[in-house]
Amino acid sequence: MTVATHTARGTAVYDELVRAGITHLVWLPDSETHFLHQVLVDRTEIEILQVCREGEAFALCAGLHLGGRRPALLIENQGMFDSGNVLKWAVNVGIPILMLVGYLHFASRRDTAGGRFIDGARDYTESFLDAFGVEHRLLDTDDMTPVGAMCAAAAANQRPAAVLVASADHYHPGT
Repeated sequence: MTVATHTARGTAVYDELVRAGITHLVWLPDSETHFLHQVLVDRTEIEILQVCREGEAFALCAGLHLGGRRPALLIENQGMFDSGNVLKWAVNVGIPILMLVGYLHFASRRDTAGGRFIDGARDYTESFLDAFGVEHRLLDTDDMTPVGAMCAAAAANQRPAAVLVASADHYHPGT
């Protein structure tokens, strides 16, 4: 994967967020979405707020929403698991947060039932979101449709919606 490809994919995601009207991106850097780092540093259309824990990201997005802004958060799935209580609160209160979730281990093989395994352990990312009733779509190609669609779903349903972002290192350019 080249730096140019990383930059192009990061720019495409960022541009889609701008088109969707996102005003703030609450971000905890992670390994799966590192391809966004440079564009987040270089561009200014969206205000970037870094946090130390994923639960803080949900709370900050809720406050921004209540203040009339249109926030999104960018976290990794492993940290999302740790934030289940805050996610439950956001769902129950009806906060329309676009969640961009770095999908660590997405490239792992599937079992016959369709679940993902990581070194013998099942990955529960999609089941976790399903348990909270959070609509989600996968972003693993150059097609940015899931970003705009889930941003619209969050706003229309007044609840969180997620885009599962596969690492730019594991996606296939041009697909």
